[in-house]
Amino acid sequence: MNKWTKEEEWFLLENYNKMTVKELANKLNRTEGMIRSKKERMDLRKGNCPLYTVEEKEIIKKWYNSHLDELDLENLSQIIDRPTTSICRIAKKLKLTNLGRKPNWFIEEAGKRLIEYTNTKEGKITQLKGLEKSHQIFKDNHPKGMLGKYHSKQTKNNMSKSTKIWWENISEQQKKEIINKRKQTRRKNNKYKVNENNFTKGKGGKREDINNQYFRSSWEANIARILNYENIDWKYEIKRFDFNNIENGVIGYTPDFYLPEYNIWIEVKGWMDEKSKLRLKRFKEFYPNQYRRLILIDESLYNKLKMKYKNIVDNWE
Repeated sequence: MNKWTKEEEWFLLENYNKMTVKELANKLNRTEGMIRSKKERMDLRKGNCPLYTVEEKEIIKKWYNSHLDELDLENLSQIIDRPTTSICRIAKKLKLTNLGRKPNWFIEEAGKRLIEYTNTKEGKITQLKGLEKSHQIFKDNHPKGMLGKYHSKQTKNNMSKSTKIWWENISEQQKKEIINKRKQTRRKNNKYKVNENNFTKGKGGKREDINNQYFRSSWEANIARILNYENIDWKYEIKRFDFNNIENGVIGYTPDFYLPEYNIWIEVKGWMDEKSKLRLKRFKEFYPNQYRRLILIDESLYNKLKMKYKNIVDNWE
């Protein structure tokens, strides 16, 4: 979706008090969510919206200066009877915004955990349950007489080497035939879904309500909607961190979101597989300063955010 033009902004300014959101959306050829978001950013509400008084500005200044670690804008909103989004805008104009401060809803939910989640008791229990489930599937489908038997490490290495040698020596036509056969089998078993993300339980694709931005999962798209709702500027997958001297396996990492105003990275990960763990481990080793500014939104945190925002954010998936 194109950026808002001056003509569209003037039309919205002149008609927001006369027309419904649906009518405005049809007239401007935009979604209702985009209309609400733009009205919020322009501070357009039905009825008269009085300007901030000198006393209100002083209260906001004192509040920001005395709450350096955690703003708690909900309480400030109740004190001066102004919406939190409006307070954020006036604070930005007054140059009170601290670039090192994390958004309040992250502080409430993230705390001191998330990145080290898999090392906590809760994380280990979750992993154990997953292993037990995998073992049961393995047990139910294993060939008779082979349960409990495993290949030795040397045998696995030999098998790996022989497979690589075989693959390198077959023709390109044979490789294409093998790949196509695998695809056909997966389609037949209803398991071939190109856009499916097994770890965030979502589908990749463009979202019209978020400027037609592509996301790898519905979880990522919903986090973007939350950030828009909170008027937090964000960038999606803007930087790749390369792991120098690492030639095989995980050689780089691109966080999902970057919040320029707060200098924070966000990673949305429903389940931590071995590759994801290694990626974060190397990110910590190669870029320790950036790692400290990374917030991991795992299943536990995502569900809490879902409870808070699902019914108030437009186009939730």
